Amino acid sequence: MQSSFTPEFLAKQWRNDGDIDASLKEGTLLEAEYRAPYVGHQPLEPLNGIGIVTDDRMEIWVGHQTPQSVQYIAAKAIGMKPEQVTFHNEWSGGSFGHRLEFENVRALAEIANQLRGTPVKIVFSREQDFLQDIPRQIAMGRYRGSVKDGKILATDVQVAATPPFKELLRRMDMPPDAPDGQLAVGIWNMYYDIPNYRAASFEVQGVSPSTTWRSVGASANGFFTESFIDELIHAAGLDPLQARIDMCKIPIYRTLLQTVGDMAGWTGPLGNGKGRGVAFVEAFGTAVAEIVEVTMTDAGIRIDKVWVAADVGKVVDPVNFENQVQGGVVWGLGHAMNCELTYANGSVQQTNYNHHEAMRMYQCPVIEVRGLENDYTVRGIGEPPVPPAAPALANAIFAATGKRIREMPFNKFIDFV
Repeated sequence: MQSSFTPEFLAKQWRNDGDIDASLKEGTLLEAEYRAPYVGHQPLEPLNGIGIVTDDRMEIWVGHQTPQSVQYIAAKAIGMKPEQVTFHNEWSGGSFGHRLEFENVRALAEIANQLRGTPVKIVFSREQDFLQDIPRQIAMGRYRGSVKDGKILATDVQVAATPPFKELLRRMDMPPDAPDGQLAVGIWNMYYDIPNYRAASFEVQGVSPSTTWRSVGASANGFFTESFIDELIHAAGLDPLQARIDMCKIPIYRTLLQTVGDMAGWTGPLGNGKGRGVAFVEAFGTAVAEIVEVTMTDAGIRIDKVWVAADVGKVVDPVNFENQVQGGVVWGLGHAMNCELTYANGSVQQTNYNHHEAMRMYQCPVIEVRGLENDYTVRGIGEPPVPPAAPALANAIFAATGKRIREMPFNKFIDFV
C-alpha cells in the first residue's frame, strides 16, 4: 500500500486547520505508521437461506440488513424482476456487517433456479463462510505531529484503505460518485483542540475487495488516531487522560472522559508491570471512552479490567445497553489481539476459528459500563464501543511495558495470557 499515498489515490482532504507545514517544523517532530489487516465477520451462525423458484416467481427466506437489495440481487441472478421476488426477513444469529453482502443470496437463487418448484435450503460450512466472506478493509495510517512547550502543536493524518462502503454499493449496482465517507470516520471527527490539524483519506485499488465490518472505518482509524494522540501526549510529558480532557473541545465529551476516569479511579501511572491506557472515539454519532488495565506477566499480557463510558443519549433498555457495550469491547479487543486474514493464490488462508481466534473466555476481563444521558436523543450502541478498544489496549501495553504496538493483530509482537 506504499504507492497508495499519492495524489491519484487521494479521495478527499477532510480537515485542514491552521498551517500544518509550518507548524511541523517547530518543536519536536514525531512520525508513526500504523496498520490494520483484513479480518473476517464470522458470526456463530454461518450464512444460510431457503428459497423456491417457479416459472414466474421466487420466494426467499434469509436474514439480511437491506431487504430491498435482496430482492434486486436475487432477481438479477436468475433473470427476473425485483417485484417477482418475495422476501421473508428472518431473525439471524449475528452479522457484524456480514449480512449486508449477498454471497448466500446469489448462491441460493441460482441453485433454486436450477431446481424450479423444489424448495432449496443452503447452509455454508464454517470453511465455506470464511472462503466467501468479504473482509474488513485493509488500512494503513501515516501520522506526523509536533509537540512544543508541553502542548501538541500539529497533527498530519493520512489514511489509505480499501473503501468498504463504496465497494458494497458497487456490488449493489449503486456506484457512488463521492469519496467513501467511512474512511474519514475517526479522522475528521477528532475533537481535540490541536491548532494545526490536517486529515486526508486515500482509496486503495487493485487488492481484495472489502465491505462493512462492525464500526466500519472507525475500527481502523480509531486505533490509528488514538494511538498517535497517545504518542504525542507522552512526548509532551502529559498525563494521557488529563491531556485528553484538557484538549477536548466539546463539553459533554469532556464530561465523558472525566466519567471514565472516575470509574477507573485514574491517578496516573501504576508501575510494577501494570499499565492503563485510555482512548476516546466518536462513531455513528455516539462517543465512547474506554480505559483498559493490563498486567505484564512472565507469560505475556493479561487484560485485567475495562471501564467504558458512552454518551448514548437516552438508554431505552439498560440490560441490552450493557450487553451491547460489553460485547463490542470483547469484539474489539479480541480482533485487535488475535485476528488477521491473509491471501495466497486469490484465496483466504484462514478457514476456521483456530486460525482466526477472537478473545477466549479465560482472557475476558471484567467490563464496567456506564451510559451518559445528556439528551433525549436515542442513539445507537452496537458499533461505537468497538473503535476505542484496540487503542486503549495498545496504550495500556505501552504504559506497562514501554513498547508501542502500531499494527494489528497485536499477537505478532506480544503474547497474551
